[in-house]
Amino acid sequence: MPPGAQPESFDESAEGPTKLTKKYLLIVSLLSALSGCAGIPRDAFFLGESSLEDRRLQSREFPTDNEARLLTGGTEILKNMGFVPEKLDGNLGLILASRNEGGGRILAKVIATPFIGMTPTDKEVVKATLVTTPSRRSKGAYIMRVTFHRISFNSDGELSDVELLNDQKLYGIFFERLEMSLFIEAGSL
Repeated sequence: MPPGAQPESFDESAEGPTKLTKKYLLIVSLLSALSGCAGIPRDAFFLGESSLEDRRLQSREFPTDNEARLLTGGTEILKNMGFVPEKLDGNLGLILASRNEGGGRILAKVIATPFIGMTPTDKEVVKATLVTTPSRRSKGAYIMRVTFHRISFNSDGELSDVELLNDQKLYGIFFERLEMSLFIEAGSL
């Protein structure tokens, strides 16, 4: 190659590999985006009827403007139910807590495994997530939502099952105790 000459791929006037690569990537990206959009069902972003029922079960509105009192009361009720708080964030109105499950349920799964094809678990944890938000319906009120999930791990410590707990009794006990706690607290002033 003579001195001062550049290789062909650096010639700005020609369509070298750089310009072709950019065009190719643009075309592939557009085709990928268009084909990805075609596979989303129309009702993918609509909540089913059970979702509304779940929210009603998991949520209550409290006529108080004291979010800190709600969060403190919720934390205390979770502790009384055997949960250990893992994350508390008053600014976000969020509490995360967990409780290790006893061996009875795990033993039942081990015994039932050969008969119904269940996978035995070595460890189960129930996670509670509690969130407060200002009510849009009522001024000076907050909505509290709590959810409970059972998480199972196999003998290798790998996640084997996650189950949303929708037991009316569980949520009823939580909110009943919270209402009593807030009433007693408010009455003692």
